[in-house]
Amino acid sequence: MKDGPVNGAKDRDQVHVLPLDIIPLEAKALQKTRMLKNTHLETVLELYQDSSAGSGQIEIGQLRTVFNEVGMSDISVLQKLSRLHSYDVYSLRRVLRDLEIPVKGDENLELSQEKQDELNNYMRMFTRPLIMHIYGDHDVKPDTAEDILSLFRDPDTEKALTNLKAFARLLHIQVHEVPDFLPDMGDLFMSISYYREYMDRIGPILVNFNASVEEIKDNRQLQQDRSLIQNCEMVQHRMRTLAANVVKRFRAFETMNNDMWDSVCSENFNLMGKTISGSQTEMGGALCTLTVKMMAWSQRFPDRHTGGPNKWADFILTDMRQGLGQGK
Repeated sequence: MKDGPVNGAKDRDQVHVLPLDIIPLEAKALQKTRMLKNTHLETVLELYQDSSAGSGQIEIGQLRTVFNEVGMSDISVLQKLSRLHSYDVYSLRRVLRDLEIPVKGDENLELSQEKQDELNNYMRMFTRPLIMHIYGDHDVKPDTAEDILSLFRDPDTEKALTNLKAFARLLHIQVHEVPDFLPDMGDLFMSISYYREYMDRIGPILVNFNASVEEIKDNRQLQQDRSLIQNCEMVQHRMRTLAANVVKRFRAFETMNNDMWDSVCSENFNLMGKTISGSQTEMGGALCTLTVKMMAWSQRFPDRHTGGPNKWADFILTDMRQGLGQGK
């Protein structure tokens, strides 16, 4: 029995999946499909998922052979969406606005509540210095974003209220405006937390992949095939470069965050916000590529004892290198 695509909140948490039920397309049949990046980084529409047969996918150019009711206006929208490098909600907010493609409800460009809760540990990079700035050594340990906001809506110590007033003055806003200011900043930091969690998940797979490539390069039989080795090195270089650029941005954000709290002022907060928002699309694209490729590798070779140099090399040639170009 075929299952429909897994549309819903969890799809919004993915970097490589776009549930089309959030886009106001004319053809009702498309509302049950998902757009996604496959292993070759090709954009396809997933018509169904089957627990035994896998995923039924079709290219946009072939869509009208399956759905006669799909008009050219929908095709035009799908083609624009297919050219995006990532479908994470933070990238979508920016690019859909630029493309003038509407969304059915702002909540469809938010992470699911479950995902937001999962990211609480990552969010502490932002919340810990904020709470320390207002509450000092006071024993305050909020668990959720709502808990944090409640601390600033109704500060429970005289010292906290005094610090909150000083904080508001530094930002050139009123005290009662702080709880409205924090969600905007929190959302920016949530995006960094989201990207960082993705990178942390990819990291061990990338280590496994790199070790496998080194074994291929050291294999006496395979190293005779210069074209093979060059392709393996190209894919390895591309993966390493993407990962290094993402990690470099994380480190820059951490430094900027520390500097921001060392000298609290509206200018530093605004600079931090602009830097994060200006990086979201690029980071989303890099992590989409890394995720698609590394998850494909992990599914095929779940550990270092699976496969072997010949099978690894074959998979790199047939699947991993596709969609990466020649690298640099």
